[in-house]
Amino acid sequence: MAYSINPNLPKARGEAVKQVIKEGRPPSVVARRFGINPSTLWRWIEKWRVQNQHIQLVNLNRPSRQPGTQFRWQSVKWDIPTQCSAPKTNPGRIAEWIIERILAIRDTLGRCATIIWVELVKEGITVSVSTISRVIARNNLQKTKRRKIRRTLPRPDVKAPGDLVEIDTVHYVDRLTGERRYIFTVIDLYSRMSYGRCFERLLPGCALETLLLAEQYFGFRVKTVQSDNGPEFSRWFSERLHGHGAIHRHTRIHRPNDNAHIERFNRTLREECIGDHMSYRETTKTINQKLEQYIDYYNGERLHLGIQCRVPRGMLRR
Repeated sequence: MAYSINPNLPKARGEAVKQVIKEGRPPSVVARRFGINPSTLWRWIEKWRVQNQHIQLVNLNRPSRQPGTQFRWQSVKWDIPTQCSAPKTNPGRIAEWIIERILAIRDTLGRCATIIWVELVKEGITVSVSTISRVIARNNLQKTKRRKIRRTLPRPDVKAPGDLVEIDTVHYVDRLTGERRYIFTVIDLYSRMSYGRCFERLLPGCALETLLLAEQYFGFRVKTVQSDNGPEFSRWFSERLHGHGAIHRHTRIHRPNDNAHIERFNRTLREECIGDHMSYRETTKTINQKLEQYIDYYNGERLHLGIQCRVPRGMLRR
């Protein structure tokens, strides 16, 4: 039987040995019943004899008495524990004094494995950085980073235009020149009115400018703005929104479905307007002109399944 961590195996081994030793059944029959090789059963019997060698089952004062009376069987240990499969020796193991030196430097400097490796090289000790990392991990000396928990505001009920507006960024990189462009997109969840603006830099000021232009384009005030945790939606962006009379809330980390409406709009923008790749021949001004034309079409003519085949501008007249 192969090595296993099944907790019931010691009891199963003891039951097989008990049927041979105590009940007197043939080993071949017991081995067939338990589905093991007879040699495996004999090894279990040898282990059982070793762990019970201090128990005398035969009464030397009364040789005629059958071996293993009731009170003698009670002191027998039947369960045969599983032995550890780890190797007893490791030729590649580093010396103990090197491990002690690694832990001493770690305790003194409190630095990472690479710094400890440099210090050991200065002392003429040859050891890899990965080995130092394993020594630190085995001794539970690694530093754990505290995950920053952002307390998000409750999601408001969307009952009117401006109650909740989602904002996001579409990144474009030219494969030939490496030039980057960023399209900031905005969508209102009630009316599905959308807006987009292209910039050459990823800054909170660009996000704020896009939101203010979208507010003018929509014709209504924005009450709550929802964004992901990107650097363009930082504390500066939140403070400016608060001064403008709007609330800024973030989505959960690694939960893009929280911004599902704007993510779907970004996909539509790629498929029907900008494309998957942006050429360096197009200037930012040209892209913004293309965006203006498409936004007018998107909000005034394109039918939307999410609002019962209406257009976003028609939702504002309700």
